[in-house]
Amino acid sequence: MASPIKLDEMTRGVFIAWRLFLWDRRVVPLIDDSPGGALKSFWCALLILPLVFVNWAFQDATASTVPGNFGLLVDKAGWGRTLTVLAIFYVIQWTAWPVVVHWLAAFLGSGRYYCRYLAAYNWSRAIAGVLPVFYTVINFSGIASDQVMVLISLAILTVMWAYHWFILRVVLELNGGFAAVLVAAHFILSAMLGWAGTATVI
Repeated sequence: MASPIKLDEMTRGVFIAWRLFLWDRRVVPLIDDSPGGALKSFWCALLILPLVFVNWAFQDATASTVPGNFGLLVDKAGWGRTLTVLAIFYVIQWTAWPVVVHWLAAFLGSGRYYCRYLAAYNWSRAIAGVLPVFYTVINFSGIASDQVMVLISLAILTVMWAYHWFILRVVLELNGGFAAVLVAAHFILSAMLGWAGTATVI
């Protein structure tokens, strides 16, 4: 785990992530772009853990046949195996992309902005982490049809892609095309890790 973090540092990180979510590029100079600041941003993994648990709890309480649904995994593999495997892949998900983008940033000539990007990206997950819970709660409530839930899912994905694209664009200082390619690479990596986690559980 990264070095200890103060409450004001955590609050600042989430605030900057929120402003970036609103496409406010003026906060970019406020990002702690030191190696220490980048490492401290990994504390966000613990900050959003309650959101992860809430999401799992609602999934467990909602009948579903969607692969990767927490309740479905528990039914097939039990609590112990499911939680153990998902915990391992949670750590992998927080470390895999930073490793990949470290190489990509250097390849694209943006390596000097890597620490700044890593800090912004990690804290952005505090904002992005709310969206899956929003989807799961609506699905749990049953107020929307399956067709509407598909549209909500696509809308959430679009918002998350646009958010990440903007961060890559203004924080890593990539042009729009390269930023879009990295958004796609990030999505593919996340999907592969999600599939691998599900396959390992069952």
